[in-house]
Amino acid sequence: MTSTTEPVNNMKYRLLGDTGLLVSRFSYGCRKHLIEGTKASLKRLGLDCVDLIFCHRSDPATPLEETVRAMNYIINQGWAYFTGKFKYGLTTWSPLGGGILTGKYSNGIPEGSRMTQWYYNKDDVLEKAKKAAQLEDIAKEVGCTLPQLALAWCAANKDVSTVLFSATSVEQLDENMKVLAFIDKITPEIKAKIDAVVQFQPVLLPQYDAMAIFIRGKHLEQ
Repeated sequence: MTSTTEPVNNMKYRLLGDTGLLVSRFSYGCRKHLIEGTKASLKRLGLDCVDLIFCHRSDPATPLEETVRAMNYIINQGWAYFTGKFKYGLTTWSPLGGGILTGKYSNGIPEGSRMTQWYYNKDDVLEKAKKAAQLEDIAKEVGCTLPQLALAWCAANKDVSTVLFSATSVEQLDENMKVLAFIDKITPEIKAKIDAVVQFQPVLLPQYDAMAIFIRGKHLEQ
C-alpha cells in the first residue's frame, strides 16, 4: 500500500489475499484528480492496469456525475477493468487518527506536525490525545499496543471491509500487521470499555467540506 501527501498521487492500492486481484481506491472524486491519480499510481506500480477501482468516500465538492464519468473514462482507457459501486463495506481512512492513536501527541502538538495545519482544531486534537492515553490500559488488557488496538477495533466491526493505514518503515508495517492476532480479542466487553472512553458518535467534521473544496481547487489550478 502506498501513501503520499501529494493529492494527485492520493490513490491507494491493495492485493486481495491469494486471489491476485489488484484493487485501487480513490478519496476525492474530481475528474482531474482521478485521472492523474490513476496514471501516477500505475506508474509507481509498474503496471498497465488494475482489476478494480472504487471511491471509498463521497466528495461534497464534486458532482457525482463527474466522478462516474471519470471512472468510466479510466475503464475505457484500459487502466482498470471494473469499478466498485456498491455491496462493499466501510473503508476506514486514517484508523490511527492521524497519529493520535499512536501516542504521538500525548505530550502536546510538536511544531511542524500535521496537526498544526489550519484544518485541524488544536483543542480537539488535545482532547482526543487525552482519550488515547486512557485507551492504553485497555490495550494492555488485550495484550497489544495502542495502534494495534485501534486497528483491531476497526477490523472487528462487521460493517468494515477495509482498514487503510500507512507505514514509514518495514518494522512499523510488521508491527501493525500483528493486529491480525488481536481482532478476535475485541470482545463485546472490550468494545464497551472502548466506547466508554471514546464516547464515539459519528459526525461530519465541519472542516471536511472546506478541505474538499480546497483540494478540488488545487487540482483545477494545476
